[in-house]
Amino acid sequence: MAEVWKAKVTGAHGFEKFVAIKKILPRYSSDSSFVGMFIDEAKLSAHLNHANIVQVLDFGEVGGFYFIAMEYVHGKNLRALQSELDKRGKPLSVANALYIMSEVLQALDYAHRKKSPDGKDLGLIHRDISPQNIMISHDGEVKLTDFGIAKAATRLSKTEPGILKAKFHYMSPEQAMGQQLDNRSELFSVGTILYELLTDERLF
Repeated sequence: MAEVWKAKVTGAHGFEKFVAIKKILPRYSSDSSFVGMFIDEAKLSAHLNHANIVQVLDFGEVGGFYFIAMEYVHGKNLRALQSELDKRGKPLSVANALYIMSEVLQALDYAHRKKSPDGKDLGLIHRDISPQNIMISHDGEVKLTDFGIAKAATRLSKTEPGILKAKFHYMSPEQAMGQQLDNRSELFSVGTILYELLTDERLF
């Protein structure tokens, strides 16, 4: 539903900072459901301030197109990292696999317990825990990204009954069957990814 650009913010005295700009694709910009999801993502992510979650810096609209400005992670997503290691014939070490997923779990623990500014539980569930949404920086930082289809008590847009959003390989059985979800569904997804990292094979 969106494209991501690398951008540079400039300021006085040669100040420079790279950011990632996420923008709704033109063909979806007039679709109220996609726009609603995009606004939800910006609002939800703005509440999250954790070292293992990509930070949202700004949200706005220019020329009828909505955008989210996010922290730029100089590195690769976990899927791209796996592919690169496979090409080199060097599987990810057990220690590194455990480190990456423990960092993801810290991000999820924070998100699951997060409250709104007025003290209410956000009831946040990411719903798309997958290697593509786990960023690994060249400095070894691990950051969870893309809360575009997250479930929360404060969402504006609602998923229609019978519509599945996310990547099938990493869905819990409850999610695949369209049932009510809680944070245990995320743990299933984490376990699936960890299995793949340790065995270099797809579980499903």
